[in-house]
Amino acid sequence: MNKPTNRINKAEAGQSMVEFALMFIVLTITLMGVFDIGRAYYALIALQDAVGEGAAFAAMNPTCVTASSGAQCADPNNIIWRTKNASPAGMVSSDSIQVQVMVSDLASGSPITVTSTYSHSLVTFVIGSIVGSNVLPLQAQASTVIQ
Repeated sequence: MNKPTNRINKAEAGQSMVEFALMFIVLTITLMGVFDIGRAYYALIALQDAVGEGAAFAAMNPTCVTASSGAQCADPNNIIWRTKNASPAGMVSSDSIQVQVMVSDLASGSPITVTSTYSHSLVTFVIGSIVGSNVLPLQAQASTVIQ
């Protein structure tokens, strides 16, 4: 009577190593892409929070757009500073955020809009090769009415 053996043929062991090596490359590239997408999403959420903060401040202080708008508008009491510095430090550089404030009239009840753009640098080549650039332009906008 023959006993079953649990030995793996050397050819089968080599085949498993080749399959693992091929799948490891695919898995690594996929994880790198997910990493970049996650970072870009985090930056977009941070930018949206920042324009929300800027719009909330603008509703109460529509004349304080920049620090040069008056003595009462010195940093941190202006829309541009509030928008740029509302993002958590680390992933989003406040120096790279461009802020625009659009207001047609300073009267109470008039709309005011804060728009920010940010150039997000990708770390890996995966998403950059798909979109054709290693920089993703992100934009967020928030509108409110002047109180």
